[in-house]
Amino acid sequence: MNFNSHTDVVVRVAVDLVNLLTPGEDRGRRSAPPEGDERTAAVGAVLRGAGGREATWDADNSLPNGWAAGCATGLAVVLGGSRSDRLGVCTAPRCDRVYVDTSRNGTRRYCSTSCQNRVKTAAFRTRLS
Repeated sequence: MNFNSHTDVVVRVAVDLVNLLTPGEDRGRRSAPPEGDERTAAVGAVLRGAGGREATWDADNSLPNGWAAGCATGLAVVLGGSRSDRLGVCTAPRCDRVYVDTSRNGTRRYCSTSCQNRVKTAAFRTRLS
């Protein structure tokens, strides 16, 4: 399931930035956001991965502002529409990362395959006991 080409990109970037910049738990481990130059490099990597321009990211304030506006608009479109249930928080224990569900049937519950595997393995071990 896709929203549309522009919304897909900006919502994916928003999810990646929230997960990158929010302290909490990621796949069962404590997660702290990067600081200083590492933060700049990490945010730049997310934007470059989505088609941002590497050369102007650090020096041109309009690029981050443009991404912020695009992400806010994309999230508003999704949250205000019929597909708001496609955004979620991982249901695995000790994980609070967010995700966007692009599966056909809209049943995703985990931020990653790692979390899904942890939950399934724990359930399997419980059944064996």
